[in-house]
Amino acid sequence: MAGSGPRWHTEGVGSLLRPPELLEARRRRAAGELGAPEFKRIEDAAVQAAIVLQESAGLDVVADGELRRESWMSSFSDGFDGFDRTTGVTMPWRDESGHRLESPGRRPVVVSRLRRRHSPGTLEEWIFLRGRTTRPAKVTMPGAEMAAAMYDDRLSRDAYPSRDRLALSPQCGFASVAAGNLISPADQAAKLALVADVASQVWA
Repeated sequence: MAGSGPRWHTEGVGSLLRPPELLEARRRRAAGELGAPEFKRIEDAAVQAAIVLQESAGLDVVADGELRRESWMSSFSDGFDGFDRTTGVTMPWRDESGHRLESPGRRPVVVSRLRRRHSPGTLEEWIFLRGRTTRPAKVTMPGAEMAAAMYDDRLSRDAYPSRDRLALSPQCGFASVAAGNLISPADQAAKLALVADVASQVWA
């Protein structure tokens, strides 16, 4: 019956801004200046603040803000042996004027058979999150498209000879709302044609 089930209308995509104290703690941790227990305390406090922020804003579904991650996809790649994190292509970001920003890192590339190193980071995220909110909660993970992007014809073929079961599509749509994004119809058509052209070369 219409209207009989739960109604969840609002949520964030996933990531939230890292607070300065967490960024500094991560820097100190990497430099060997901060122990694991103290870093965990700072990280937990930041995630708790992120939960409160979303609840105070009135969101129906809350996440941990991906605050425990170096990047939105690292919880996946860090959980497996078999990735090379130094030779993959950079992931370019641009500002509202189109100028390229400093890239935060490189895309991991599969170079050997994947073997799970430990429980995925999303497990820790979920356990902490579900114990600190009464609202519906979620954790985010890379989808199949991003997993496919971690395959490199030159570097991955020894581990996985074929990508025949993979597919290619744009990362997201061109108009998530009716007003559309800052892209012209010609650019839209060109990008769709590029997807088809790249696929024809990959799976020729």
